Amino acid sequence: MTRASVIGLFVAFAVAISFAGCGGTKPYAEYFVVTFIQDTPTPAEEGVTALENAVGEARHTRPREITIVGAAPTDGPPPALADERAKAIAAEFTKAGIKDDTIHIEFHPALEPDFAQRRDSFIVTLAYGSDFPKP
Repeated sequence: MTRASVIGLFVAFAVAISFAGCGGTKPYAEYFVVTFIQDTPTPAEEGVTALENAVGEARHTRPREITIVGAAPTDGPPPALADERAKAIAAEFTKAGIKDDTIHIEFHPALEPDFAQRRDSFIVTLAYGSDFPKP
């Protein structure tokens, strides 16, 4: 094999590897549960830790999307306290320099027993990967 053909194979291999990365990264997500002291806007100790970890991770890794999910009763809108809590979580990401258009707040309806158990916690999802399907 001549030197030119070895160089040609090397270039072809390098180009193939570079194009292989163009398809984007595989989608994945990280989840954090931010809990609050019952019937207050104050995060519980473990909620503070979870939020600090989520914000720190987002600051360093820049997720494609951050979703904050809380529970809402099936018969109406989320309580004002739930909205206040979700906005406080979002504000921590904004303070850390995360763009507002990356942060989304959602409330999913939950039947009464589930709503009572979930009303004081929020699931924060950091989504990564360019192939992650958009809703």
